Amino acid sequence: MTANECTAARTWFSDTRDGEAPEDGHLEQHIATCPACTRWTAAFDQVNRTVRLRSPQPSAAARARILATARTAPVPGRDRLTTAILATAAIGMVVAFALATAGVFGHSHLGTPEGRDSEALMISLAGGYALAAWRPTRLAVGLLPVALLAGVVTVVTSIIALGAGTTTLVSEITHLPLLLGAIGTVRAARPAIADALRAPHQADENELAHA
Repeated sequence: MTANECTAARTWFSDTRDGEAPEDGHLEQHIATCPACTRWTAAFDQVNRTVRLRSPQPSAAARARILATARTAPVPGRDRLTTAILATAAIGMVVAFALATAGVFGHSHLGTPEGRDSEALMISLAGGYALAAWRPTRLAVGLLPVALLAGVVTVVTSIIALGAGTTTLVSEITHLPLLLGAIGTVRAARPAIADALRAPHQADENELAHA
C-alpha cells in the first residue's frame, strides 16, 4: 500500500460522507485492509459526530469579555430634552410659516417663486424635525448635514442683516426654530457619531488582542 493509495482512499471517503462520490469497491477494500486508513476514517467519523451534536461554543475568555461588555454598556434611552427641542423646532417652523404666509411681519411671499422655495424648505425641515423627534436614533444622522447647515447659514445671515440694518430683531425671531432644529439634531446624532468614531479604535484593539 502506497501513500498515494492512502491519500486517494481518504479523499474518496471524505467525499462519500458529503454525498459527493460514488461507491468504489477498490478504495473501500483498501480502507478495510489498511490499518492507518482504518484509524483515520474512524477518527474522521468521530469528529463529524462531535461537530454535529455540539453547537459551537465561545472560549471562556470570549464569554468573559462579552459578559463584561454587557454589564458595563450603557442602556440607551430617549433623551427627553432632545425630543422636546426637536418637537419645539417642528412646531415653531409651522407657526413661523403660518405667520409669514399671513403677512404678520409686513409682507408675504406666498405664490412667488422665491416664496415657494422658502415654503418648501420650511415644510421639509418641519417634517424632518418632527420625524427626528419621533425616532431620533434612526433619523437624526441623516438630517444632521441639512439641519446644521440651515442653522449656521441662518445665524450668519441674520447677524449680517441686523448689522446692516436691513431687518429687525422681531423678524429674525422667526428663524429661531431653525437654530433649535440644528441644536436638537446635533444632540440626537451624538450617540451615532460617537459610535462611528469609536469603531476604528475598537477594531484596532481587537486586532491587537488576537495578534
